[in-house]
Amino acid sequence: MTAGLVWQFTLVLILVDREQRTLKWSVVRDVLWLRAPPQPQDRPTRGRIWLVVPIVVVAFALEEFLPFEIAPAAGRDGRPSRKIRFDDRGRVVLAFALG
Repeated sequence: MTAGLVWQFTLVLILVDREQRTLKWSVVRDVLWLRAPPQPQDRPTRGRIWLVVPIVVVAFALEEFLPFEIAPAAGRDGRPSRKIRFDDRGRVVLAFALG
């Protein structure tokens, strides 16, 4: 995971350098949007988004009481299949998936 983060950081530096022709902190900060958030007094605050939270909580609670169940897949004879069938087609799929 660390190698991936280092690779991403290196790639970002290369791309910013090629695009902006400099790696000055002021330029990098503007290109990557690394600015401080605006002060609350700069814009009006609206708390309406919190009205969604009770609606979502109630919807999930009501969803628990719905009689909904996913039926198991039916086998060739119409009954639910409870085991993996190892026919030729299944072996090919498993061999391809497992390498």
